[in-house]
Amino acid sequence: MWMKDVFGTDKPVIGLVHMHAMPTDPKYDPATGVQGVLDAARKDLHALQDGGIDGVLFCNEFSIPYTDDVQTVTIATMARVIGELKPEIKAPLGVCVASNAEMGFDLAAAVEADFIREILHGAAAGVYGISNVQPG
Repeated sequence: MWMKDVFGTDKPVIGLVHMHAMPTDPKYDPATGVQGVLDAARKDLHALQDGGIDGVLFCNEFSIPYTDDVQTVTIATMARVIGELKPEIKAPLGVCVASNAEMGFDLAAAVEADFIREILHGAAAGVYGISNVQPG
């Protein structure tokens, strides 16, 4: 089973780093800037790892309201933050780009993630509205 191969257990506990709003997001804090996003992510990462999680997942949870028009700067900021934290990450690394699976794959490749969390195929209605992802 791939989960045991990746996480060392059949039922992993995956901690989510809810990344703060990115540049161009409505709730972005220009006073703290990208450094503020990095500092908050570092604090969450260490709290999760100290708590004994089996994997860590980074997602742009505060890029709200979610749209399928995710800005390039969001992915660039996520990649920078994860890249700077990579030496501190002790658990398997995952990524999620809220409402854009294609960018999730791109980010995963850039940061050499071990797994992703995305809506990968088919049509669905959910928290992000109507998704129609074509896996090809």
